[in-house]
Amino acid sequence: MRRRDLLVGTGGLALSALAGCLGSARETLAERPPENAVVDDLRTAIGEANTVALQLATAREDAATPADVSFDREALESGLATSRQALDEAAQREAADDYEAEIPAARSYVDVVAGLLTGSASLADAAGELQRVESSIANGDYQAAGQTLNSIQPVVGDARSTVTDAESTANAIDPAVLDPYGAKMGELTDGLTTVQNIAVGADELTGGYDAILTGRGHLESGQVAVQQGNFATAESEFQAAKSAFQTATGHFQTARQETDGELQSQIDTALCRSQALTNAAAHFEASAVAAQSGDLATARDERNAGEADISAAGNC
Repeated sequence: MRRRDLLVGTGGLALSALAGCLGSARETLAERPPENAVVDDLRTAIGEANTVALQLATAREDAATPADVSFDREALESGLATSRQALDEAAQREAADDYEAEIPAARSYVDVVAGLLTGSASLADAAGELQRVESSIANGDYQAAGQTLNSIQPVVGDARSTVTDAESTANAIDPAVLDPYGAKMGELTDGLTTVQNIAVGADELTGGYDAILTGRGHLESGQVAVQQGNFATAESEFQAAKSAFQTATGHFQTARQETDGELQSQIDTALCRSQALTNAAAHFEASAVAAQSGDLATARDERNAGEADISAAGNC
């Protein structure tokens, strides 16, 4: 009984003290300086943007390949909408004029994260389509490969441009202006660099695949010319094929150099194929030259070597 009385008494004291605190809080809130509301808005905007950037980074880290990156774009866009709304409210506050540097810088910060989101979403879709291109080429379905490639080239180009613009915007932000509000410029620019690497790699892959398809067209024309006994035309077509495959190799090598492990497996496969096809075209060219001079044995040997390289390309 005594213990119960003690608890009741203690509770009464606690409630009394709490009531006093609440009264004090009401008075403090009523007397808060106008600039505090702007600071709250800035922190809300930056915090929401940071959450979006963190979720994008987590999605990249959890994915085995760029094509496996997955996130709720609608939810992340909603977070950025909250950021922008907070900044709109900040701009209408009584003390907004005292934050002429901070509010525009925060808007730019949110724009950078928005660019990161847009670029990431586009590249995740494009990476999956690039895998389809690779599969179509491996299966000899060059028409399907070309159609898919035509559909994703503008997507990759736009993504690369979007991320480049976001990088430019980020570079124009003075980190010291936003540091007090929780901005993470270092982490944000690291994320931009990673996504830009993927964009460059995807762009180079599309260029390389396009050159592969061009080279395959010349190979087929060369083979038709051989069947017709027009070895001079065949030589010219095989030269053009070799040049196209060398161009493809250049694109794939650039993709390897400009990325940091992203798209690595696909780049390695593409390089294997372009190099084997380059060798094949060179052998077919030599076969056509030998045939023109009547050296049928050399023509046959070179043709067989070329066919072996075609098989090697199919095994990449």
